[in-house]
Amino acid sequence: MKILITGGRGFIGRRLHKALEKESGSEVCLLVLDKDKDAGDEKLKCVIVGDINDKNLDISAFDVVYHLAAIANPRTCEENKDLAWKTNVDGTRNIMEKSSPGARIIFMSSAHV
Repeated sequence: MKILITGGRGFIGRRLHKALEKESGSEVCLLVLDKDKDAGDEKLKCVIVGDINDKNLDISAFDVVYHLAAIANPRTCEENKDLAWKTNVDGTRNIMEKSSPGARIIFMSSAHV
């Protein structure tokens, strides 16, 4: 089974990634905006550099998608409503549209999103 985590370098994503790699026996990939931020993390086996809003994003090979990517900071969302909408709503829609028809999509959120 192939698993993708969006937002995999965030607080929950890091822990989920670690647990899935240890327990699932599946290939676990992270979708990240900037691979350079993770250059020192030698444990990353599969990294895809991309944006959840990219209409050309190809994530159809994944059986499971954990969607954690979001702008969660309330102040950032309030100050930049267009960016918050684009990321939190349109980005989520794009992940759903770009996933394979049979993929399981697990959407996670917090009180701040």
